[in-house]
Amino acid sequence: MTSNTENNSLLLNPEEDREKFKARIIETLRARYPNADESSIEQMAHNKYEDLLDNAYISQHIPTLVEGEVSSELADSDEDVSKD
Repeated sequence: MTSNTENNSLLLNPEEDREKFKARIIETLRARYPNADESSIEQMAHNKYEDLLDNAYISQHIPTLVEGEVSSELADSDEDVSKD
């Protein structure tokens, strides 16, 4: 059985629990963009998360920012592919 801490993102720390957050972000993005290359999603999410974390004064919103930014990049690349 999982603990409440594992199930409740509000109790997780974006810095200490970065791997859990990245896994959730990647899972969400894979479901949203099933035609996107999985390794690209993983790399984009990892790079964006670490970059934001390195430069953040407040880290609590990093998971949401990462998901939004990578999602926008994937949507833009998906539009570019469909225009061909």
